[in-house]
Amino acid sequence: MNNKVFISYCHEQSDWVKNDLVPCLQAGGIDVLIDFKCFTSGKQVLGQMDTVQDQADLQILIFSPDYLNSKYCTHEMHRAIDRDPHFTKGIIIPVLRLPCILPDRIKEPNPIYVDLTDNKNAIKWNELITACRVDLGVDVPHWLHTRNSLRKSLERNESINLVVSGNPHHQELLDHIRNDYFQDLAIINLYHPDTFNRPGLIMVILNAYGIKCEVPQKPPHDLKCLTDKLPNGRRLLLGMIHFDYIVQHFHNDVDLFATLRFLVVDSRRLTILAQSRLPFSELLPKKHPLSEMNIRNVTLQGR
Repeated sequence: MNNKVFISYCHEQSDWVKNDLVPCLQAGGIDVLIDFKCFTSGKQVLGQMDTVQDQADLQILIFSPDYLNSKYCTHEMHRAIDRDPHFTKGIIIPVLRLPCILPDRIKEPNPIYVDLTDNKNAIKWNELITACRVDLGVDVPHWLHTRNSLRKSLERNESINLVVSGNPHHQELLDHIRNDYFQDLAIINLYHPDTFNRPGLIMVILNAYGIKCEVPQKPPHDLKCLTDKLPNGRRLLLGMIHFDYIVQHFHNDVDLFATLRFLVVDSRRLTILAQSRLPFSELLPKKHPLSEMNIRNVTLQGR
């Protein structure tokens, strides 16, 4: 069962909490309990705060001057500390986000707190997520930097080769990008057996966009079905996990890769985010239809 973590924070820190902290915890499998996810309009704030907070296994308290000046935040802080006033159970994680004087209920038991006044401090980030029983397989600042690079490229409609080494949580990273920034990003997994033949691969791509149709089994009509059915007028975002496999499996199928190039470069109907273990420069031979395509390399280097 996933741990449930309640985050107590002031709204001056909401951008950092929503954009950095919550995605990392969720990528590690944590069930995050927080106001913007759990609170319902039309119900009393304090009652909802208490009900949601009581469901948590762990409590993260994000300290700043504004936090200590907020009656709602200090209410949550005292309720959290009441569950472990001597800080012996490891269920309360104090985080110093901005310099401030910690309250006596923190100073007197003197727990180890996480100083994250520097958001690029990988050691302190590791202390925080380790206390939450999370491991992303990569330093958090690097995971977030990779997220930001992918996001900026997709906003510019730039196709990307995400090169992954080691075992970082890259699929969770792509899910986060889709769920929080690009809801129209379709993601297909090229290890799925339905993609092992060309008509099946085309069907999976079309189905990812909600397009249901019978894909012809005879070439080149299957490829024509792909180009005919994908809508014109706007770029579609296509994420492909394990792109190495499609290159290995269809390495002699020049028509397939030429069609992908046509959709990306010539007709500008697709922007692709292709995750692989090797960069395109090593996957594709020279003069391959995709080898000369302008695609940006972004690396996610696991530990």
